[in-house]
Amino acid sequence: MLFSQILRGILLGQVLVLLLCQQALAETEASESDQNPEQEQIEIRAKRIEEDALRPTAGLVVIRPEDLGPGLHAIADLARMAPAVRVRELGGLGQPFTLGLRGAAGHQTRILLDGMPLPDGMGAGVDLSFLPVDFLDRVEILRGAASVGGGSGALGGRVDLRTRTLGKAGWFARLSAGSFGTWSGAGGAAWSAGGAKVMLLLSGLSTAGDFSFPDDGGTPHNPFDDQERLRENNDARRLGLLLKIDKPLGRGFRLRLMQTIHAHDRGVAGMLGFTSREAREQGLGSLSSLSLTAPLGPGSLEIGADLQVDSRRFNDPLGDLTGVPIHQDQEEKSAGVGARYRWAPLASWLFSTSIEGRHEGLWDVRFGDPSRMSLAGSSAAEWQPWRDGRLALSMAMRLEAFERDGLQWAPALGLRWRLGDGFCFRLNLARAYRVPSFSELYMEAGYAVGNPELEVEKAWSADASVAWEKQDRLKLRLTVFYSRHEELIVFEPGANFRYRPLNVGAADLAGVELEAKFRLSEQLGLGAQYSFLYSVDRSGLPNREGNALPGRPAHSAGIWTSWDLGRWFARGGLHWVGPNFINAANTKELRARWLLSVAAGVKLDGFQLALQGLNLLNNRIQDVRGLPLPGLGAYLTLSWRI
Repeated sequence: MLFSQILRGILLGQVLVLLLCQQALAETEASESDQNPEQEQIEIRAKRIEEDALRPTAGLVVIRPEDLGPGLHAIADLARMAPAVRVRELGGLGQPFTLGLRGAAGHQTRILLDGMPLPDGMGAGVDLSFLPVDFLDRVEILRGAASVGGGSGALGGRVDLRTRTLGKAGWFARLSAGSFGTWSGAGGAAWSAGGAKVMLLLSGLSTAGDFSFPDDGGTPHNPFDDQERLRENNDARRLGLLLKIDKPLGRGFRLRLMQTIHAHDRGVAGMLGFTSREAREQGLGSLSSLSLTAPLGPGSLEIGADLQVDSRRFNDPLGDLTGVPIHQDQEEKSAGVGARYRWAPLASWLFSTSIEGRHEGLWDVRFGDPSRMSLAGSSAAEWQPWRDGRLALSMAMRLEAFERDGLQWAPALGLRWRLGDGFCFRLNLARAYRVPSFSELYMEAGYAVGNPELEVEKAWSADASVAWEKQDRLKLRLTVFYSRHEELIVFEPGANFRYRPLNVGAADLAGVELEAKFRLSEQLGLGAQYSFLYSVDRSGLPNREGNALPGRPAHSAGIWTSWDLGRWFARGGLHWVGPNFINAANTKELRARWLLSVAAGVKLDGFQLALQGLNLLNNRIQDVRGLPLPGLGAYLTLSWRI
């Protein structure tokens, strides 16, 4: 029954492409009378196929590490430069943090590394603390309806993390040191060998994490028991490796290999009131991918495979977090194979079709070592009837069958219309789905426990935007969006002070996003963003129906600037998160938080020396779940590039 569903679904998904192919071929035949059209068509095809990843109907935000300048940065610092991004931190540098888009939680946001889905080992979203910024070329943030083509999980959007590209031979090194006993370093080199380009990068971090924080003793209205405390058992260590090889094979064939390895060891300090003295977490992860790209007929074929292994160990020998000692070992494995064919039979058409299979497994004898398989087929088409590209229409369908959760589907429609004088209008409609992760189903670690009865989350989304661009000096964009989430999965407190994921019905999310970039001169740049989010609980449950969803601030904003003058440079950023509720009953609220960061430095013959000040306003508050965040910090970074 399962495989008959799979076959029917994939066949239905290809019908759209076949019909559009027929129309495109008809256009091709009609154009054969044009004089010498072949050379022009081939040139346009190659360009259009490369642009497929840009999704012209989507409001894509691309952020690069150099936008922040040299220094000690995390992916969270890059993501804050985009609107509608919610960063959830669990205790400071080296501790877990997740990203959520447009009111969706971290586990409702698809996170990809060079196109491969990253595992959710926390049950609340992909922990991005293990991935150093030194490995990245850019972060692509795709919000809302246009992001569903990435597969399960993109209810609020998706984040594509793109590793460094293989360029000219050379090497670089970076060393940072600063507050809370923090040391961080990275280095790497790129070279050619046997006609192949090779790149090897290494990164490491060590921090004591022993910052001070105000503790109100759980009684915010009683100032007499307030005291200044030191965050203990909050240390972290991390190592990472990235290897990439790019080998041309002749006749347009190309072989690419990527390997990442990361390891971490950190203390788990716990929530206020449930702090731990010896609870620790260790992890070892590996991601391997191999892809072959080849020209085939009028297009390009890519065949790839990946293998991921994520091992985790949690140990709380004293039972500080839950009242009973806990020791847990889990290993999650995932293997996938797939093929994608893209072709442009005419300048006005671009087609893409793919098929992929994946097997996932969890090694944990307490749950019977569960596993599941999935098979997905997707088709997409883009039509630009005029050569100037002023109008673009896109449509896509993804069908995915899961061994546990049946057949899921995700259609998407998009439109882009350039109105002239630098104005551009975009519209997107889509349906998304997310199957529960293994962590949500079977996790048992610290203050969280899994729920094997979870159902698939679903969402309908729509967004519209208008943008205005004046050469490279000014870029403005206004976006409105709405989404309806069903079978929403949230973590609720349960027995023994442990959180458990539950399906709690539906929710409505709507909002407005503003983005602006100014280039005031060749030396001075300025950017700003603002987000308004309206979230409503539609679960129908008492004491929460009609309330705002917890952990979703209604307002957030940011502004940043860059200044480069010869050898001297400076960067500055101010990020504001408005107040938000931390419980479903809307009786507990986190106050607003300002984050001011400034960096300045000098460039000298390949060397760069930068001094950073983070959280200069020393705004010390708690994030969700009563986890204190660090105050003022200072870091010195020396980097060298040849």
